[in-house]
Amino acid sequence: MLKAHRAPQSIEPRRGSRGQRLRFAVNFVGAITLYFLLTLAVEFPDATFAARYPAVAWLLTVNEAVRRSLVLPYQHAIAVATAGTVNLLGYAAVVDGRDIHSRDFSVTITGGCDAIELTLLFLAAVAAYPADPARKLAGLVAGVIVIAALNLVRVVSLWLIGVQWRSAFDLAHFTLWPFVLLCATMLLFARWLQFAAHQTAADKVS
Repeated sequence: MLKAHRAPQSIEPRRGSRGQRLRFAVNFVGAITLYFLLTLAVEFPDATFAARYPAVAWLLTVNEAVRRSLVLPYQHAIAVATAGTVNLLGYAAVVDGRDIHSRDFSVTITGGCDAIELTLLFLAAVAAYPADPARKLAGLVAGVIVIAALNLVRVVSLWLIGVQWRSAFDLAHFTLWPFVLLCATMLLFARWLQFAAHQTAADKVS
């Protein structure tokens, strides 16, 4: 008795995948380069520096404007959210700008404590990756919310560690939490890649 068999389908190489990876790498590196150019923290060595290097002077001017209008208010918001959280736990913390004070402990929200760099790395990776625009937008919004929430947990936990276990503060601040946030950001991007790939596969089937 003969059984019918389907003819074997030829496997075609995925065209354009190498070009897509190259475009992703170029776009990602370009976005990160632009970020670092716009966030240069270099002071003018003398009064004639701006006249001799107008391009660098312009970048520093943009950097200062971004810092004053976006970064500092965001760091203040983190301080307010942290103080509000620890106050719910029974601590009497007050906020002064980016500083959180209490009778037992004080911290200042500075660069690196706000997770802006990790957020921008994630946003640059999502924006540079070739995917459906709707999926990109969902990834961008979710990434900002998730990383901000994780960072708030970090700052609150560091506050509690500083109050209850001062000797472990530096270890948690400079080693443990940066590693945890980095891993979480990488996992978040990997999850979004699966989300974007699912849509791409569905489009190919349809």
